[in-house]
Amino acid sequence: MIQKPRTSDVCHFTRGRLWELLQLTSGLFCRVFNSLSGSRRIFGEIMRKSTENHPGLRPWSLKALLVALTTVAVAAAVQEMLVALGTTLQFASFVPAILLASFLAGVQAAIFAAVLSIPIVWWEFLPPRFEFNPFTAADYLTFSHFLLLSSLAIWFAHLYWQARALSSK
Repeated sequence: MIQKPRTSDVCHFTRGRLWELLQLTSGLFCRVFNSLSGSRRIFGEIMRKSTENHPGLRPWSLKALLVALTTVAVAAAVQEMLVALGTTLQFASFVPAILLASFLAGVQAAIFAAVLSIPIVWWEFLPPRFEFNPFTAADYLTFSHFLLLSSLAIWFAHLYWQARALSSK
């Protein structure tokens, strides 16, 4: 006799699988940024003189963090307009903002913008709005996709600045 699975068993299985996906994505996020710090060893002597301060902003400087904060604030305002138009994508404007922050202020400021975006989206855009509620399975998946996309965007911007430094020599 085949028994019908209980709803709690199905939800537990789904949450467990999504938790594994979130852990895998966050592990990839950490690996990408750990490889960024050691990427100069890969390219040898050429990369030893690579520019760490891309557009003239020092990493972790107040100006760089203000650029990241400004891009996140503008992304939140744009996202609010998108929600008013009826879109359901919670991170639609935050991924381009993180890419912009990585181009303008560097990797560290973009990581700050990505970390800052998560509680903003959680509080302001996930239903019910303006409350911190436990994540659903779909929320875990959305946040893992955001971490993956933002880590790739920051990595691509970092590679752009490395290629630009190499081409200017």
